[in-house]
Amino acid sequence: MIKGILGWMWSNKNVAGYIILAVLIAYLTWDRNRIDEKNRTMEIEAGKLPDTIEFLASMHGTKFAITYRDSKNNVVHKEYYVPEEGGIDITKKISLKNYDPNTPLAAAVAAGKKIPSINPLNKLLDKVFGPVVEPGKDTDIKIRTRGFTFKPGIAGIWDGGYNQSRPVTVGLDAKLFYMGRYSGGIGSSIDYPYVFVSRHIDDIIPVIKVSHLELQVIYGKPYAEFDTSVIGAGGRVNF
Repeated sequence: MIKGILGWMWSNKNVAGYIILAVLIAYLTWDRNRIDEKNRTMEIEAGKLPDTIEFLASMHGTKFAITYRDSKNNVVHKEYYVPEEGGIDITKKISLKNYDPNTPLAAAVAAGKKIPSINPLNKLLDKVFGPVVEPGKDTDIKIRTRGFTFKPGIAGIWDGGYNQSRPVTVGLDAKLFYMGRYSGGIGSSIDYPYVFVSRHIDDIIPVIKVSHLELQVIYGKPYAEFDTSVIGAGGRVNF
């Protein structure tokens, strides 16, 4: 396989050079963003959070930032990437010992509606789908950064010229799961069905800040020649 890749690079020196340059630029951009985030975190944690404020949270595009005090009263700042398939749930725990019977929660209890309980198993299951932040004794923040989904999309695939009449093949696909910026699913072009793995690139391509644009690699089996394989790469977006 390695020999085949090196052979392709030697036969397509110009294309290979552009690919290597793009990968290098992407890595340098990712590394710069990582260092900027680390410096920003250190600067914020060196400051103070007013005693009257339990936590500060903000959402900018796909970035969720939260500043709070931990159990040792140290200021903690964390930033999370939240994919469009994910989300954020903020739960405020309320004591029912001295509740007002006119509140919606009390009315729900009086009507016999079941109020979800919090137990170790529920917390473990929550963490399967993303981190759980507890900025205060009465607050839980569940950040869904991974899970299952169904997101139809369209893709442009370069498959090494499997069909000489189409240098770029159009595919229709469906994203089935996601883990942060990474995701995977199944799709089909007019020539072959395929599986794909993709990654959002808004954090590594300086001039592209479109959160739903992804790069992907695919592996397919042609309808007419199912004993052969097709490997390709390209981009995709959700509908």
